Amino acid sequence: KTEEEIRFVGKKLLIEKDPIVNELEVLATGFENSHRKVILAKVLSCYHIFRDLLNYYAVIELVGLHEKSGLDAVNDFLTSFDADEEACGWSNIGGQLITQAACTEFVHDIHEGRIGDWQMVHEFYSIQAADYPMQKLTHAFCILHRFSSHDCKNADSLKTLLEKALETRNWISDGIFESRAKDYSNPFRRMMYSSEEEMNAVLGSLQDNGFIEEEERAHKKFTQSVKVLMEALI
Repeated sequence: KTEEEIRFVGKKLLIEKDPIVNELEVLATGFENSHRKVILAKVLSCYHIFRDLLNYYAVIELVGLHEKSGLDAVNDFLTSFDADEEACGWSNIGGQLITQAACTEFVHDIHEGRIGDWQMVHEFYSIQAADYPMQKLTHAFCILHRFSSHDCKNADSLKTLLEKALETRNWISDGIFESRAKDYSNPFRRMMYSSEEEMNAVLGSLQDNGFIEEEERAHKKFTQSVKVLMEALI
């Protein structure tokens, strides 16, 4: 089989959640400077979690645009959005993330003499910094389109996108709570204290944990923001 045919079959197995994937030995290259095999674990579940997080990423950026610039800006973006592979490429230029397309044009302008001093270079960086939020939003939807062919101009597809993001945010919040709860039930941690009351007196109770409280506030804010956007759009 050709590489393209192999990839097609692999993607089909992953998307359809075929349990046979769990029986396969999936290898990675370039992860270690060694000759031993690097085996990827839990490929099937991780693949779908990753897709959910790409969806979540797109909604985070869309909500950010709505809160900063309003509904008209969101509608303008969704109406004018056109998937562009160039938007998926980024370069780290001196610690600042800049799209590959902008970098290519930047270098070309230097060669052509349109950028001829450091002041103009700094202006380029400033412009890219100002454009970064919209570039990131475009990047999120281009990635989403590449992996799921999501149509942001379709109301049903957009509703599914927003609802799925809420599910993912619930999953993240539950996972954070469960992870912290393990700290309180871990016998090696509890053995340092004579009783649960003593442990709570030192560490604070799980329910009063500052990190958990902050996470709950962030969870509620995101949920409310998505629901407001959903009501406005659909």
